[in-house]
Amino acid sequence: MNATEVELFKAVDRWATKENERQGITPEGDGKRRILGEEIVKAIRFPLKSLKEFASVVIDSHILTSKETEDMMKRYGGVLTSSFPFIQVKRIGCVGYRFQRFDKIFPPGNDMWRYCDSKRDSV
Repeated sequence: MNATEVELFKAVDRWATKENERQGITPEGDGKRRILGEEIVKAIRFPLKSLKEFASVVIDSHILTSKETEDMMKRYGGVLTSSFPFIQVKRIGCVGYRFQRFDKIFPPGNDMWRYCDSKRDSV
C-alpha cells in the first residue's frame, strides 16, 4: 500500500461513517469509534501526521477522545509528559504489488475486452 497516514485515516473515517449510516447510526465520533474498535484506532499512526493534517482532518472526525486529542496537541507542542498510546514509527517492509485483470489490451473495434487510452485495470 502506498498511502500517506492522512490518506489512510481519511479512508478509515469514510468507511466508519458509511458503516454507521448502513446500520442506521448517526455517524458521530462515538459511533465511528465503536465500528472501528480500539485495536484499529490504536494502530493508526496519528503522530506521523503534521499538525495541520491533524487539526484539519483528525480533530473534525471526532474519533479520538478529548484526552487523546489533548495529548496529541501537547505532543505537537513538545510538552507531553504522560505515556503515549499511539504508534510513532513509520511503516516499514511494505512491498508494492500490482494485480492486473487482463494480460492483453486489444485495439478498439475488437470484440475482446479493452480499455480506453490503453490504461490497465490494476490495483
